[in-house]
Amino acid sequence: MQVTRPQLNFVQVSSFIPFSYLMNGIVDFAIAHGNLGSCYYDLGDFASAIKSFNYAIQLEPNFADAYNNLGNALKEVREYFYF
Repeated sequence: MQVTRPQLNFVQVSSFIPFSYLMNGIVDFAIAHGNLGSCYYDLGDFASAIKSFNYAIQLEPNFADAYNNLGNALKEVREYFYF
């Protein structure tokens, strides 16, 4: 069975690369981590997306979008009893 990776378009690549530079442990900015999680989610890397969303929530506990996106990522990996 051949595994295919999603085809990246210019917007995905151009938005992903700067966030990956930010995530070297230097920046603790919840929105940046949430956006990075969304990029991982779009690429189908749900484990990395979950990690990014969790970190965004840790930085900003009232970040509703991160909770919503975390729930969507957990649903994709069928992790229904996460908490």
